[in-house]
Amino acid sequence: MVVWEAEQVNKTVIVHGKSVPNLPAADTRIATGAIRIGEDWPGVFIRGDEALAFARALRVASAFKNGIVDELVELLESCKV
Repeated sequence: MVVWEAEQVNKTVIVHGKSVPNLPAADTRIATGAIRIGEDWPGVFIRGDEALAFARALRVASAFKNGIVDELVELLESCKV
């Protein structure tokens, strides 16, 4: 799990009209998985290429409308640059 100190997360960039934390580059490529920033709860980082694949799979697998699935798909698709 990658851990960044809170003071390293004070810069943001705008992606698709939303402010997104801009973290410093890690020594190695960050893989999809758990990530923790400072003392905050761990979260999940999904690489953009994988997020788009997950979004496509969710769109296909979702035969019914579900607001939570739609929100997740939109979040995953926000990785498109």
